[in-house]
Amino acid sequence: MRAVRETRKIDIDGITIGQRVRPLNAEAVKEIAASIKRIGLRTPITVRITDPSDDIPDYRLVSGLHRLEAMRALGEDEIEAYVTTDTSEDAARMWEIAENLHRSDLTALERSEHIAEWIRLSDKLAQTVPVLGGRGNEGGVRAAARGLGVERMDANRSVKVASLSPEAKEAAREVGLDDNRTALLEAARLPAEQQAEAIRHRAAFKPAADPLEDVGALEKQVASLMNAWNNAGPDARQEFLCRIGATL
Repeated sequence: MRAVRETRKIDIDGITIGQRVRPLNAEAVKEIAASIKRIGLRTPITVRITDPSDDIPDYRLVSGLHRLEAMRALGEDEIEAYVTTDTSEDAARMWEIAENLHRSDLTALERSEHIAEWIRLSDKLAQTVPVLGGRGNEGGVRAAARGLGVERMDANRSVKVASLSPEAKEAAREVGLDDNRTALLEAARLPAEQQAEAIRHRAAFKPAADPLEDVGALEKQVASLMNAWNNAGPDARQEFLCRIGATL
C-alpha cells in the first residue's frame, strides 16, 4: 500500500520515542520552548503509524524530539504532527538522519557517523529499491551525495571517520578532538589498536597559537603556504594531500 502523509494533532503521551540518532539536549529544549511560547510551533514533528488498520494508532516519532519535549515542558497535551503510514524502520531512520545532519551543533564525529549510517541504510534499501543506491559502497556514497546534499569526497571522508574504533571515538570526545576531522582522519588511517593512543598523543602536543592575528599576518601565512606548494614537486604535493585527507 502506498504511504500516506497528512497533518493532524495527536496526544503527546501517545507517541513512542524509541532510540534516537542524537541524545536529548536540555538547553535546546528550553530554547525551543521559549520560541514556541512566543510564536507558536512553526514546524510540525513527524510520526509514523506502523499499522494503519489498527483502531488505536501506534505513533512512532520520526523527527522532532526537541520540539516534542518543548511542547511537553510547556504543559501541552497535543502537538501538530505530520503522520505517515510508511512502515519502514530504515526509511524512518534515514529521514531522522537527514533532518539532523544540517544542524550547526553537530561535531565532525557526529556528522560523519550520521552520513556513514545513511550510506549503510541506503545500500540496504537499494537491494529492494534500486533508486536509493548503486553497486557496493561507491553506490552508497553517490546516494549520500545526492540524497543528503553533500560532496562525494565529504561522504568518503565521513565513512573513514565513522570507521574509527569505539575506543578511538571515546578518546576523541575525552580530549576534545571529536570536532577536528583532520585529526580523526589521521587516526582512521592507523590500525584500530593504535587509533585511540594516536588521538591522545595528538591532543597532548597541540601546536602553540600563532601570535599574529591581524589580517596582514593571515595573508603572509597563506602566501607562505602557497609558495611552499608551488615549489613542491608532484609526488610531494600528492603526499601532502594524502596526509591532510584530500586528493587531487
